[in-house]
Amino acid sequence: MVRETIKRLSVLVGDQLRALPELTAAERAHVMWAAACRRYALIGEFAEEVLRERFLTLTPIVDREAYDTFIRNKAIWHEELDALSPSTAEKLRQKLFKMMTDAALLSPEGVIEPVILSPTVSTLLTPDDFRFFPMRVI
Repeated sequence: MVRETIKRLSVLVGDQLRALPELTAAERAHVMWAAACRRYALIGEFAEEVLRERFLTLTPIVDREAYDTFIRNKAIWHEELDALSPSTAEKLRQKLFKMMTDAALLSPEGVIEPVILSPTVSTLLTPDDFRFFPMRVI
């Protein structure tokens, strides 16, 4: 867990790192979600192409089928995804869904939870980071 936290922290800079201790748990979860999306392209693409897209099209659920479809589509370009063992693929799915639940982006049942970023988090993140959240950007 420490190793993973360090990996995510490594993509944060300046004010983003300095502000972490002062943030609420919810704000910290949002910043760390953005960090995970930056650190791992596949997570960022899932957040943008599935989570946010479903939110914007009023499709309220992100389920196993949505994840599996996303991975099958990505496997066309990333052969390493086809090489994953079933147990590794399942573990990756479980971890991603847990991350989204921990960041309050999904309910435990897979219902998308719209996000309203606090003014503090909104100023800490880059405009590009907003694409990782189920929200409308004005």
